[in-house]
Amino acid sequence: MRIRDLPLDDALHDALHENGFTELYPSQVDAAPLAAEGDNLVCAVPTASGKTLIAQIALLQQALNGKKGLYIVPLRALASEKHRELEQLADPLNLNVTLAMGDLDQPSPRLADFDLIVCTSEKADSLLRQRSHWLDEIGCIVADEVHLLHDPSRGPTLEVLLTRFRHVIPEAQLVALSATVANSNDIAQWLNAHHIQNEWRPVTLKEGVHHKDAIHFTDNTTHDVPTNAKDPLHALTHDTLTDNGQTMVFVNTRKRAESVAERLAETTKETLTSEERQRLLDAANTLRAGQTNPAQERLLNAIQHGAAFHHAGLSNDDRTLVEELFLNRTLKTIAATPTLAAGLNLPARRVIIADLKRYDGNRGMVPIPTLEYKQMAGRAGRPQHDPIGEAVTLAKTMDEREEIQFRYLLGEPEPIESKLAQQWALRVHTLSTIASGYATTEQGVHEFIQRTFYAHQTEAWTIEQRVEETLHFLAQEGFINDDEGLHPTPLGSLTSELYIDPASAVVLRDGVKASPNNPHPLQLLHMIAAAPDMRLLFLRNSDVGIEERALNIEEDVLVPYHERVSFDQYLAEVKTAMLLEAWINEATDEHLYETFGAYPGDVHGRVQTARWLLHAAQRIGTLYDAPTGKPLKTLATRVRHGAKEDLLPLLQLKGLGRYRSRQLYKAGYKTPTDIKQAPPERLVNVKGIGAKLARRLKRQLGEDMEIPEPDREDAQAMEGQLHLGHFDE
Repeated sequence: MRIRDLPLDDALHDALHENGFTELYPSQVDAAPLAAEGDNLVCAVPTASGKTLIAQIALLQQALNGKKGLYIVPLRALASEKHRELEQLADPLNLNVTLAMGDLDQPSPRLADFDLIVCTSEKADSLLRQRSHWLDEIGCIVADEVHLLHDPSRGPTLEVLLTRFRHVIPEAQLVALSATVANSNDIAQWLNAHHIQNEWRPVTLKEGVHHKDAIHFTDNTTHDVPTNAKDPLHALTHDTLTDNGQTMVFVNTRKRAESVAERLAETTKETLTSEERQRLLDAANTLRAGQTNPAQERLLNAIQHGAAFHHAGLSNDDRTLVEELFLNRTLKTIAATPTLAAGLNLPARRVIIADLKRYDGNRGMVPIPTLEYKQMAGRAGRPQHDPIGEAVTLAKTMDEREEIQFRYLLGEPEPIESKLAQQWALRVHTLSTIASGYATTEQGVHEFIQRTFYAHQTEAWTIEQRVEETLHFLAQEGFINDDEGLHPTPLGSLTSELYIDPASAVVLRDGVKASPNNPHPLQLLHMIAAAPDMRLLFLRNSDVGIEERALNIEEDVLVPYHERVSFDQYLAEVKTAMLLEAWINEATDEHLYETFGAYPGDVHGRVQTARWLLHAAQRIGTLYDAPTGKPLKTLATRVRHGAKEDLLPLLQLKGLGRYRSRQLYKAGYKTPTDIKQAPPERLVNVKGIGAKLARRLKRQLGEDMEIPEPDREDAQAMEGQLHLGHFDE
C-alpha cells in the first residue's frame, strides 16, 4: 500500500515522501489508515517494524488540524531520539517540536507555544498534576513502549497517566505502541482502542541454540560454528565478523559485561582495518583527556580493540561514545546488561543471549521472563545492513538445549500485568489524584482507580481494600483530611507537587523537625538516604568501615533505624550517605569506585536524586519553621557541584565546576572579587582556565577586556573536565 493512498493532508504526504516514506510495511497497512483517521489504536509489532511511523502520522495529521500532540516515552535517551526523528518530519510542515524533561515541580507555560511535545511519562504526569491550561488543546497522545506497564518502577506512572488522559481529554486520539506480548488485546480493550498485531519484521529473525559446534535454529536449519575448545562466545563473534556483521552479547551482571567485552576484544582486534583502529584510538583518547577510573580504563582499552561493554553504571559520555561507535559500525561487539534491550535502537547482525538466569535475593538463580528474552532477541537484524538477524542462546547439554527451545524460542511472552498495586504506587498516585482535584471524595478515588488497567485485571474487592488502606495512611500522616470530602493538607499538596513518595515526605518531615540548628552534613545526607525515593547502594563483602561508622553516628542520625528498617538496610543507607559525603568533599571518580564500588553512572543518579530530595526537604521544612533552611540550601549546592564549602563563592560563576574552581582557589583566587581584580596575564595561566574562559569570567563581573593567550601550551589544562565530578555549568 502506498502512503499517498492514506487520507492525509497533502503537505504531510509531501513531507513523508521527502523523508523517504513511500510504501507502507505489511505491519503498517492495517494501522496507518486508523491513525490517519484519528482512531485509537494499540499497535503491537516487533522491534524495527515501523511502529514509530504510525505514531508520527497520527501526531502530524492532528497538528495540521490545529491540535497539539504529546509523544510520551519511558526513557530520557529515547525521548531525545524520538524528538530528532519527529523534528525531521515536522520542519517542512512549519510545525514546532520540543523536548520536555525538566524539573517536575515547575510550571511549563512555554510548552503552550509548541505543536508537538516529546516527554517522559513523569513529565507528562506532572503536567496533568499542574492542570496546565493548554492540555485541552491536545488532539493526539502517543504512548511508546506501552508494554512497560509491567515494569515495577515505570509501569504505575504510565498506567495512571493514561487513565487520567482518557478521563480529562476523552476526545483525544490515543496511539499506544507495544512490543509483541501475549495480552496486547487486553490493553486495547482497556484503552477502548483498535488492536493491531503483526509478526512481520523488515529483517527476518532466526532464533537458535548453539550446542555441540553448531547453531540449531527453530526453522530446522543449522549453521556450523566450531568452538575449538574455546569459549563459544569467541567462536560466535568471530563467525559473525567474518561475514562483516556485528554482535551484541547480553549478560546478567555489570561485572560479567566487562569481563566478556575484554575477552571478546581479543577476537575483534584481529579484524580491524587500520582506519578503524585509528578511529577507535582517537575516540578512546578523547575520553582519556581527563582522569579515568579503573572501570573506565577497562572500557577504553576494550574500545581500542573493537569491543565494549554497556551498562547503567557508565557515565553519559561513555554510553554515548559506545552507542555512536556501534551505530557507525566501527565497534564490532557490545557486551551489555538487559537494560539496553529496552532502550535505544542499537540492532546487531547476531544477538547472543548468554545468560538466561539472574540472581534473585529470595530465590537464588531464576530463569528470566520469556518477554525479556524476546526483547533482547528482537535487537537482531539491522535494516539496510543485514539480510537476516540471528538470536542465539547457549546450551551445554541436549536437555538444556530442549528446555531453552521450549521455554524461550518457541515460548509466548508472559501477559502484561499492572504494577499499580504496589504500596508506593498507590500512595503516590492516590495522593496526586486528590491533590490535583481529580477526586474529592472516597467514592471518587474508588471510581478513578476503577478506570485503571489494574482494575481491568483485578477483582473489585481486592482493589477497594488496598485503596482504603492507602487512604488511611494518607489521613493518619497528615496528607489529606476528610472534612466534607477529601482535601489535601498543605503537606499533601506540597508532596504531590514535589513528585515524591508520601513515605519519603514523612521521613523528610520528621527529619527536619528533629534537626538541631546546625546539623552535620552527614545527618542531612543520611536523612535523604533514608527516604524511600533514594536508590541505595548494595553492601558488599569487601565493604569495610561501614558498620563501625553506622554505629558511631546512630545516636546522632535524624532518622533512627530501630523499628523502621532492618539493620542491613540501615547500613545501606549509611553507605549511600557516606558516598554523597565523599562526593561533596571532592573525592575523585577513582576513589568513589574503589571505596564504594560506585560507577560514575551510579554516582550521577544518586546525586540527581539527592539534589531533588534536599530541595524537597527544604520546602517541607518551611511548613514547620524547621531550622534547616540554610544548611539544606548550602548542602544542595555542594551536592550539585560535588564541592567543599570553601568553593561555593566561586561556583556562583558560570563556566566554573569544582575542578576549575579548585585550581583558582589554589592560585589564590577565592572569591569573584579576587577574579575581578586579577591581572589577566596571571589568570589565563591558572590550570584549566585559558583566555576564552578568563574572558567569560571577567565579562560576568562587569569587565570586558582583551585577554592574552597563556604563556604555555598546557595539553592537560582540561584534566578531569570530561568526567563525573568535574561538572562545569
